[in-house]
Amino acid sequence: MGSTKPICAIGMISGTSADAIDVAAITTDGQSLVETGPTLAIPLNPDLREAILNMAATFDGAQFEQRASWQPLSQMVTTSHIEALAQFLRHYPDIKLDLIGFHGQTVWHDPAHGRTLQLGDPQRLADHIDCPVVGDLRLNDMRAGGQGAPILPAYHQALCSNLALPVAILNIGGVSNVTWVGEGELLAFDTGPGNAIVDDWVARHDAGAMDTGGALAIQGTVEQTRLDPALRHPYFSERPPKSLDRNSFEVDVAGLELANGAATLSEFTVQSIAQAQSWFPSPVQRWLVAGGGRHNRYLMAGLRQQLGCSVEPIDSIEFNGQRLNGDMLEAQGMGYLAVRSAAELPLTFPGTTGVDHPCLGGMLYQPKFR
Repeated sequence: MGSTKPICAIGMISGTSADAIDVAAITTDGQSLVETGPTLAIPLNPDLREAILNMAATFDGAQFEQRASWQPLSQMVTTSHIEALAQFLRHYPDIKLDLIGFHGQTVWHDPAHGRTLQLGDPQRLADHIDCPVVGDLRLNDMRAGGQGAPILPAYHQALCSNLALPVAILNIGGVSNVTWVGEGELLAFDTGPGNAIVDDWVARHDAGAMDTGGALAIQGTVEQTRLDPALRHPYFSERPPKSLDRNSFEVDVAGLELANGAATLSEFTVQSIAQAQSWFPSPVQRWLVAGGGRHNRYLMAGLRQQLGCSVEPIDSIEFNGQRLNGDMLEAQGMGYLAVRSAAELPLTFPGTTGVDHPCLGGMLYQPKFR
């Protein structure tokens, strides 16, 4: 496309928690102009979610080249996205759709070897919806030596244009990541675990899919002696930019009661985020939190105590007169990145993924039957 004229894009993502497909409309020029539109979260089919999480738990590098082994699940993910987008368009029939930003479902991320796997078929989505799709958003960065993640700092920077800087935007999804936004400067990296490590603990005890609202953790007692070895993981002493996989960490919580395990694992997320601020070029006075973790009272209270400054849901700020939606920031960001990609603007930068130059990204899939 190669234009910076504002267009309407729909971003789609199923995050590492694999709980829902988030769909969000955004009108943007891929730079400073951002107008958010309607959103919808469509829960994943439980059987599909289980299959995704099982694959994420068992996948390894040897399977990466065995495309036939994971293609059936990739096609199931694509079908679920097609259905989710159709549902969204039924809800909002007046959307004038120009472009789709399709992230897919991450099941494996191995930056040390320059490989990542997001399930989903962008070409099939483009053909079915009869609309251009930008997919494979991370691949070019990794081919150029970057980490491929975090992928959204350019969008975070756009949202901070009217804020006093520096500011930190923290996303607590399955994994946690932070973007430090300064005056014309970006630093971004995965801080460590997010919700996934607690989700898995709760699910193993048949107590649901997550610790809703942090209710279990609030009742529990943190076993700091179980945490200390995990907090010495080499990842935390690596200089950012850096990224990790959903299953990069283990904490020995064997034998703990459900609530105590939830508290201990949640505290791991809190303390690893607090450690991350030591890498910031300068301190921030404000953290804006997006993702499902901002609904967790244990995490938010712990962060306020550990960080010693304002920690707010990102929903508390307005951008261009619109209240932001912390549940949909990633989906909106995929639409934003799709427009940047089509306009041949860089998606990633040395301070966000470690790539050695601002890097273009994404592949444009045109519908075959137009």
